[in-house]
Amino acid sequence: MNKNGADISLGCQMDSVPTFPHGFSGIFVSEGAKIGKNCVIFHQVTIGSNTLPDSRGKGAPVLGNNVYIGAGAKIIGNVTVGDNVLIGPHCSIAAGNHKFDPATGWFSARTEKDGDDSIVIGTGSWLASNVTVTGGVKIGRCCLICAGAVVTKSTEEYSIMAGIPAKKIGHINPETGEYIWETEK
Repeated sequence: MNKNGADISLGCQMDSVPTFPHGFSGIFVSEGAKIGKNCVIFHQVTIGSNTLPDSRGKGAPVLGNNVYIGAGAKIIGNVTVGDNVLIGPHCSIAAGNHKFDPATGWFSARTEKDGDDSIVIGTGSWLASNVTVTGGVKIGRCCLICAGAVVTKSTEEYSIMAGIPAKKIGHINPETGEYIWETEK
């Protein structure tokens, strides 16, 4: 479908038709992307494939069931989003990386051949507004990533992360839901 500035590929897979609260304006879903049941996708969202042949982030996003994606969010490459995840407005989740190439003197699409630049967002997690997740990061189950955080390292389950780069500032008690804040030492 190509309508109202939207492009939703016929080659994507949707387990059910997502809810589009603000219509289709500017929504892009690439071929190969998979979207689970009961998802909510706001305007200006990109769910895009990375097709660069040498990229460790090559692939298309796979979204679980009951995923909420806020306006302007970008999810690109080999990204797996668990069930019941909230992704706030203007989040950037892009698998892969660029490396400085001393032969050319600039950054390029060149990546290391070994390693894993895929991204996993654990079931039940919440990424608040303007969160950036970099290649290779695995966010554990039921994590809260605070607004504006830049996540450059993987997290434990039930972590509360904030800052640039994101650091653990607390955790969530899975029995009570209580936020337990880290104390400075």
